[in-house]
Amino acid sequence: MPRGLLHVSTKSMQHRSLVYKNGAAELARQSMKSRSSDHHRIECWAKVVKMGFRFEFDPANKILMTRLDGELTDELVIQTDAGMRRHLLEKSPLVHIVDCSSVNKFSLSGESVRSLARRQPALHGVSCRRFFVMPSIAGFGLARMFQIAGEPHYDSVTIARSIGEVFTTLTIDQPRFEPLESA
Repeated sequence: MPRGLLHVSTKSMQHRSLVYKNGAAELARQSMKSRSSDHHRIECWAKVVKMGFRFEFDPANKILMTRLDGELTDELVIQTDAGMRRHLLEKSPLVHIVDCSSVNKFSLSGESVRSLARRQPALHGVSCRRFFVMPSIAGFGLARMFQIAGEPHYDSVTIARSIGEVFTTLTIDQPRFEPLESA
């Protein structure tokens, strides 16, 4: 999902907007009394909805992008894996990128990583280049654990420090991703 203002609706003196910040959707509302008086009242409230993960697809280059945000937990990885497998089968991409650039905390057990790595790839026997984008040291270590535990299925996974590094490797200038359903 793109970050920034997604929706604005106005009713008389009330304004509502859904804003994406740091991988979370924040719903904010402001209401103000008329400016004709000296008394101004502003009410603000926010509800934060944790996004967790989302999928995007570039049909021209056949790239599936899985973006993870916030805290990476065992539960989130299981949910993401189910969606990834579905999109991998539906789209048959040539490239699959798991982007963990927006992950701020890795609360993943080693056993969970090993368990996922032992599973057969969704596109078994199909040529699909796989990339992990892991800018943090902790994320890089978990990706290496996945790579080692997943041999021989996932030994060809490339671990990169930035999304730019992936696109340079693929010699792609500007991919055009479209959002896919997350569930």
